[in-house]
Amino acid sequence: MFVLKIIFDYRAYLWPLRAFYEHDLYTHQISLSFVINNKINSFKDMEIVNDSVELIIKEGLKKIELIGKVCTKKEHNITENSYINFVKNRIKDGHTSILAHEFVYFDIGGLVNAFFLSSSDIIYKLIYYNRYIQVSNDARYIAVSYRSLLDMLINSKRNDVRKSFINDYHLMNIIINKMWDCTPELKSIFNIDYSMIDYIPESYTKSYINDALKRVNPNIILMNAPEIYVSTFKFITNRAIANEIIRHSEIAPMQESTRYINYSKSGDTIKFIPSYNISDYVRSKETSNSIITFNEIETDGYVTCEQYYKDSIEIGINQQFARDILPLGLKTELYMTGTMDMWVGESIENNINGIIIKENKGFIPQRSAKCAHPQIKRLSDKVYTLLKINYSKYYDF
Repeated sequence: MFVLKIIFDYRAYLWPLRAFYEHDLYTHQISLSFVINNKINSFKDMEIVNDSVELIIKEGLKKIELIGKVCTKKEHNITENSYINFVKNRIKDGHTSILAHEFVYFDIGGLVNAFFLSSSDIIYKLIYYNRYIQVSNDARYIAVSYRSLLDMLINSKRNDVRKSFINDYHLMNIIINKMWDCTPELKSIFNIDYSMIDYIPESYTKSYINDALKRVNPNIILMNAPEIYVSTFKFITNRAIANEIIRHSEIAPMQESTRYINYSKSGDTIKFIPSYNISDYVRSKETSNSIITFNEIETDGYVTCEQYYKDSIEIGINQQFARDILPLGLKTELYMTGTMDMWVGESIENNINGIIIKENKGFIPQRSAKCAHPQIKRLSDKVYTLLKINYSKYYDF
């Protein structure tokens, strides 16, 4: 009865704001925030927020820590050197997916001379061993994530089987260890103090191999192979739209976790991002009235779900089960990391024996398409704008 009374009082204050709902996103959210913050904030922690997109500029293990801590929303605990123990502990726990959010770049041109192989032979061996390695169009440069480096180093049944199909077993070991030698920031986490050069078989010329594989600066990749240059974006959106974003399997995700975050704790707030730009999708002659009514229903639902969630926590239910009550409008934060080609993609149209095949490949072509959800389209357009502003000098948009 308490919850129902609050909803009734809330709606009484909402009706005078009907006119606001007929305008854009910001008016809509300001209206909701006014009602919530001024009338029901005394007993609720619910908050209406805007969605957003941000291009991340941090690098290395500090970037890994920033992204990894979004899961528990512990970014406030980050200090100058906290990344060291954070990354070590995540690896010990087996949570190595966070390592997919940082890449290192290599020039493999020297391997051709060192091993008397063509670049295609080397690329074949590398990709066969780890399919997540990204290769430049001219096959000279590769982008390798921290996670791929770790996956290739560890002993596993899969790695043993794949090595057995590669003609030169030592070659793969040499390339992998050389990559680790060139990535001291990650190598130091494991306290590895030996050099790859000490483990090269006598049958190889050590001086050749020491210079065969070189790590290159990201700026070199931007100028020579922008298609494999990696960018990370932070999205603030709701759970419904996040479900669409993380469907892009090529792009590595990391998302705020409702399993580990208890939104009823002191200082935490339950935030929501409601629907907007829905006027073109209302099947009614009374569009304005329908939108107003829907906004009232939607926000009533947020208030009710928020109260039931906190009631569940209060009676001892763990948050990983109480979260089932929370709606798709719940605000979430996530990071997505991928190459320029993965983000920009392309729209393909082919005629095969009279059958027209159309397909949008990549994040932007799919999520900025006419048929895309209006909220994800808005985010996708922002991604495109940020990429174009920062990298149009290097990449052909």
